[in-house]
Amino acid sequence: MHNHGARGAGLRADRAERRWLLLAAVAWGAAVSALFTWWSGPINAESATAFTPGQFDTQGIVPIGYAVFAMSLGIAVGTVARRTLPAIAVVLGGFIALRLVVSNLLRPHYMAAVTTYFSVLTTYTPPGQAWVLSQGGVSPSGQVVGAGWGDLEPALPAACQRLLPGSPTAKSGASEHAVFLCMQAHGWRGFVTYQPASRYWPFQGIETGIYVLLAAALIAVAFVVIRRRDA
Repeated sequence: MHNHGARGAGLRADRAERRWLLLAAVAWGAAVSALFTWWSGPINAESATAFTPGQFDTQGIVPIGYAVFAMSLGIAVGTVARRTLPAIAVVLGGFIALRLVVSNLLRPHYMAAVTTYFSVLTTYTPPGQAWVLSQGGVSPSGQVVGAGWGDLEPALPAACQRLLPGSPTAKSGASEHAVFLCMQAHGWRGFVTYQPASRYWPFQGIETGIYVLLAAALIAVAFVVIRRRDA
């Protein structure tokens, strides 16, 4: 009976310690976010960088999610491994790997991107601090050429290829404008695919939610391991 009571008291103390650690992580993440948001104010006002990795990841509410997840990962790995150096290595590697996966593979697809088409004779810039994912030109058959037109020549109809400046078959007086006129006549359109600036806070909320849910799962794992170990 005495041993059972001691184990219960130890479990409650362990829970309390973990709660304080998580609260400290929330406070730390909030403080870092507030500091970076304040410091980046002039940059945010002058340039469209709200979604870029250096800005999105250090402002708003996502740093809180990162901090809570990192602390939860440390608690879970430390509980399972019970060895300091291996736990540190797993926490660092796991945190960095997840951040890369989320920012590069998941973040662009939190919401369906918007694609705007326009004449190849004009340009289009999404309003505000939108996140441009891709842009260039597209043919009637769906063939895409990226911005910069580096792979443009082999994709063009023969009639337009002969208008390319510098082409061996170029006509006298060929110009880029003539090429774009020809492209438009053959059904080519410019396009830009982007996440609108209005989605900044929804994206912040989605990403924070991902890390908080993962943190909750890790804490649950740590709790189960402790219960079984002390049983």
